[in-house]
Amino acid sequence: MTKNEFTKLMVMFDETYPKQPELTLTQKTMFWVSLQNYELEAVIASFISHTNDTEIGAWKPQVPVNLTRFLQKSDIDIRNKFQEFYDHKNVHDDIAVRVWNRMGGANLLRLTLAESERKADMFVNLYKQELIGNNYDSLPKSTKTKLIGALKK
Repeated sequence: MTKNEFTKLMVMFDETYPKQPELTLTQKTMFWVSLQNYELEAVIASFISHTNDTEIGAWKPQVPVNLTRFLQKSDIDIRNKFQEFYDHKNVHDDIAVRVWNRMGGANLLRLTLAESERKADMFVNLYKQELIGNNYDSLPKSTKTKLIGALKK
């Protein structure tokens, strides 16, 4: 998703829930950090799922998990990258390669099926952590300072 698409998405959130307060800059920043690597269509689909949720759909998404819980397909995509290493395919994803190598690389090919399932779960979690770390590192210094300041309050 591009910054321009994200800006329009935030407007869509506010227009869908016009009687609720607009999201704060800190909330918008957290949404950007969490959602920027998803396709706009996937995020909109998760927003629609959120609005249709009988428990929380009456309220505007306040935190990224309100949407990311509907983006579980990405876990399957990440797990498929893990499987590509087992299938001896060339993986052209720098993050996946770094995580694979950090976990043991080719030594992982010797694991039992049960062990490889546990390692696949670990791969998904490490991949997401790396992705979020990259997102945070790419933020402007002023935004990082605001986030850190918000955490210290």
